[in-house]
Amino acid sequence: MASALAGCASAPPQQELLLAGAALDGAVSAGAAEMAPAELLLARNKFESAKVAAAKGDNDRARALAEEAEVDALLARNKAGAERSRRANAEVQQGLKALQEQGIKP
Repeated sequence: MASALAGCASAPPQQELLLAGAALDGAVSAGAAEMAPAELLLARNKFESAKVAAAKGDNDRARALAEEAEVDALLARNKAGAERSRRANAEVQQGLKALQEQGIKP
């Protein structure tokens, strides 16, 4: 029975760690450090915890943390994108208002 259970041990979460790392890189590239710092920090912390768990051989926990880190990083990236869009829209609206004040119709 013990040998049967040993065969069920989970494999190291290499794929999950790679995906989480890539998602973190994408979030940073999208400006999450400025526009979604809390979400980015949460993702980084979970990613680091996942690496520690993997190093200790706690593969199930490492996998779960890596998956959570990936989701949090994607959230940070998307939140940063939404904030960029909001800021761009505000600039356009401000420009339109300035044109209207000058009597110029867009």
